[in-house]
Amino acid sequence: MNVLIAGGGFGAVEAMLALRALAPERVSVTLVSDSAVLAYKPAATMEAFEETPPRTYDLQAIAADAGASLRVDRLEAVAPRDHSVRLASFAQLDYDALVLAVGARAITAIPGALTFRDQHEVHHIRRLMSELRSGELRRIVFAVPRGCSWPLPLYELALLTATRLRELDVEGEVMLVSPEIAPLCVFGEQASPLVADLLAERGVRFIGESDPQRVDRSGALVLASGETLDADRVVAVPKLRGPRITGLPADQLGFVTTDALG
Repeated sequence: MNVLIAGGGFGAVEAMLALRALAPERVSVTLVSDSAVLAYKPAATMEAFEETPPRTYDLQAIAADAGASLRVDRLEAVAPRDHSVRLASFAQLDYDALVLAVGARAITAIPGALTFRDQHEVHHIRRLMSELRSGELRRIVFAVPRGCSWPLPLYELALLTATRLRELDVEGEVMLVSPEIAPLCVFGEQASPLVADLLAERGVRFIGESDPQRVDRSGALVLASGETLDADRVVAVPKLRGPRITGLPADQLGFVTTDALG
């Protein structure tokens, strides 16, 4: 069976390894990724506070170890009836089964804020910490945008910043502003109070049910209510949008629609 996996992140690699474990002699696997490097993005928040190089892995080597082939390219369109795909290079590949692990597009959500996506913004956070240590900055606001986003890295950054300030005995105020009613309430009634307690313990002020819109010329964070929050720097996570692949159904945000089984 010829299986084509579109994507080069953890979902794609897990699917490839699972197929090899479950049906090693019965599948031929091709991985299509626009990068030959697998970046360990969850480590980016901690890397911002440590002088360590980004954690990356050779996707070609991982594919070879799993007996799969890697094609560095990008999925552009799918013809489900023909069981074929078109790539960005205009090459066409046939498949018996197609696995989509293409992730999401990260777009700026709060104009004027530093948008933290992954390892590419680590040096910005390091510089921000340097300015806090020197006394150039006093108040940092971490802002979660309304809509589809992944706020967990922002909570990690806020906690790490507050912890580092305490360790260095440096004065500074850390705030986290979010449309959420309670901290990380998407994780449920047990996890959210634990996160709230941790924020309070580390001295991070949480302001919920607020909708951050933009950073004005003075550096203040403007909310949808018209209120402003004074800040020396504002850090935000991006909004997420689906890839909108031609030939595949998608919702209004561009994400591929699925049932309970994916």
